[in-house]
Amino acid sequence: MPPEEQVVAQTPKWHSRLFLLIFAVALILRIAYLVDASSSPYFDHPILDSYWYESRAREVLAGDSLVSQGGFRVPLYVYFLAGCKSLFASGYMATLVVQAILGSLACGLVFLIGLRLFGITAGIVAGLGLALYRIAIFSDGELLPTTLFILLILAGVYFLIEDLRQHRAYLSLIGGLFVGLAFL
Repeated sequence: MPPEEQVVAQTPKWHSRLFLLIFAVALILRIAYLVDASSSPYFDHPILDSYWYESRAREVLAGDSLVSQGGFRVPLYVYFLAGCKSLFASGYMATLVVQAILGSLACGLVFLIGLRLFGITAGIVAGLGLALYRIAIFSDGELLPTTLFILLILAGVYFLIEDLRQHRAYLSLIGGLFVGLAFL
């Protein structure tokens, strides 16, 4: 049996079911938070850092593709916001739902990393731990780069671990790409 088929054969179906369960729990909690937070009078008016990122995203959409102000901040997140704004028109809810999905994927990745490194129990505890962590739920509901950064770092770590397991150099390349993007 080729090595790729051996890896697939070693991954029980319930691992993917657990991934989906952790993802679903995380997403339900994050969407519930967004629904609750949307009743706040401040929901549609970002302040402080959120306002800065949102303003830069509007500048990108207006043609300033180099984000001329504030290169010390996270330019990838500005482009992410600009992309969401161009796809979903006005308002913040759609962008925050996308971030809730990305944050939920991060919970699934934490499960997979824990599973690969320490076993099924550690994976479940770690994945659910992030899914239930109030600060993570709050962060995923803000216009801040935290969600994107965490997801990209976790994706990089996951692919690097998979390279160590499967001995496929392209997985290290993918992992390095994710880590590099995280630091943009």
